Amino acid sequence: MVSSRDAGGENLKQNRMRILAISLCFIFCISLVGPVAAKHSKKHVFVVAPSGDTTGVTDTANIQQAIDDVIAAGKGTVLLEEGDFYTCETLVGANFDGTFKGSGTGATVLHSIENFPIQDPANRGFENPQMLLFYQDEDTTSTQSHPYKIQLSDFTVKVDQPTEVWLPEYGGFRAMNTIEVTGKVAGEWSDEAVSYYDVTAKNLEFLGEVGEIYGPFGMSIQNSLFIQGRVNADTFANEKISGKYVIEGCYFENSLGSSVVPGQTVDSHIRIVRNTYVNTMIGPEVYDLCNSRLEVAFNDLSLSPTGWYGIYLANGMYASSLEPGRAYIHHNHIEVPAYVVGIWVDDFLAVPGEVEGVSVFAHHNDIVLDGEYARGIYAFGVQDAILLRNTISGYGEAGIVTGTDHPWYGMPDDVGGWKMVLNDMSDLTADVAAIWLGTGTHDCWVLHRGPSSSVLDEGTNNHLMFLWW
Repeated sequence: MVSSRDAGGENLKQNRMRILAISLCFIFCISLVGPVAAKHSKKHVFVVAPSGDTTGVTDTANIQQAIDDVIAAGKGTVLLEEGDFYTCETLVGANFDGTFKGSGTGATVLHSIENFPIQDPANRGFENPQMLLFYQDEDTTSTQSHPYKIQLSDFTVKVDQPTEVWLPEYGGFRAMNTIEVTGKVAGEWSDEAVSYYDVTAKNLEFLGEVGEIYGPFGMSIQNSLFIQGRVNADTFANEKISGKYVIEGCYFENSLGSSVVPGQTVDSHIRIVRNTYVNTMIGPEVYDLCNSRLEVAFNDLSLSPTGWYGIYLANGMYASSLEPGRAYIHHNHIEVPAYVVGIWVDDFLAVPGEVEGVSVFAHHNDIVLDGEYARGIYAFGVQDAILLRNTISGYGEAGIVTGTDHPWYGMPDDVGGWKMVLNDMSDLTADVAAIWLGTGTHDCWVLHRGPSSSVLDEGTNNHLMFLWW
């Protein structure tokens, strides 16, 4: 005889077995269906799985749909799962306010197909290939008090195939801008227009290729990460942008330009920190600070033998009327090959005693020169720069250079008020001098640990002091 208690236990066991069997069948069915794009359980998170379609048609459509869904929702996240995604045309986010992220560098990889097309999705009048483009149109609701916030993180971009040829009059480029964020593109270009957005790029990886097939500069990536205002096609002047721009913990390899913030940055805060640059022609670039603060710090740069400069800051390159900005460049490690400059600053607007220009404070940078005409720190037109306790070693033309003719434009320099304090060049072999004060320098101060012969003073009324310990 079976008791009611035993019968109840037997029924419980049978129910558990049925639930287990149903669950296993459900999981098996899902595995047959394969990965699909879906909305995450969290609100406004749109998940995209790799399709396996190497033509790029399917992945491009799925990712574009997720971007459009975020825009339609007002805010949200595009989340790419682990795997390889292939893009065959520009992914466009007009008025995108949200997050575009992967599942980790090396885990989520965006590829471009061969002969990636040249497009102009924002109707700017001229264009080069772009993998991912964010811009603002006439329906933008971004304001200074409530700017769009674009967050990019946790994926790899790999450009290992040539794009279509563009700019054939210059020898033809087969390079592309992989990620570009630009301002308003509606209406006529205006020097008064300001686009408001914050951009954060963290834990991204950009992998390019090098070779003559890619055009005059031999790189498959022209600019890895490009943040700018709309460009005037006739004058190349930029409309203004304003916000907070952070590029942190990213890896750049085999690119012409890497992390670039050009145009007029008005009342902005820019941080380019803790990034790695390997065989890049150019490292961090920032142009035309307008009452803005820039920090470039704790970056590790190993520049290409065909490179130009490691860190570049220019004032008055794409704009004609600016308020002064402030730049803090510190604790960077820069390996500089022949004919390349570690830190280069141009200020084409400042006039000594009349117009205040960009303020530069460079300290505790470690710069290693490795070849003739290599320069550690060079500046043109910059007034009142402060260089403190930088270490410049190796072999090159000079450790610190200012007051000489501009090497590209041939213009004579006129700078004053520099303060160069205890920069260590004890392990530098320089063809000219450790510190070269050109004929355009005046009223500069040098406190240098080393012999007087390590400073070449061609200027007027400069003040030199030497320590022997």
